[in-house]
Amino acid sequence: MWLGLEGVAREANNSPLVFGEWSLATNFNASKEFLRDWADAQRFIYAGQADGWIFWNFKIEEGSPNTPYWSYSEGLKAGYFTNDPSKLTNPDVCKPWIANNATTAT
Repeated sequence: MWLGLEGVAREANNSPLVFGEWSLATNFNASKEFLRDWADAQRFIYAGQADGWIFWNFKIEEGSPNTPYWSYSEGLKAGYFTNDPSKLTNPDVCKPWIANNATTAT
């Protein structure tokens, strides 16, 4: 059953909500631009709708082709994240979807 953010907060007795263990992994060959936007979109939603977020891992072993998607430090080196984790590369990344959702919601 879908509770929505308000329902989750209610079920948790309004305890702090932190999103954890997210990554940049996809099931398709994503471009660097997509991954930057994907990182921004997740941080925008998690920081704006909750009390914080935790990326999957700060650093994992090197050598795997998936390392930049699961390692915050490697994602930072690849340019998917800003140096300041509270800043976004594109602060308007979700604007088209939020505006569209607001106009189509009943």
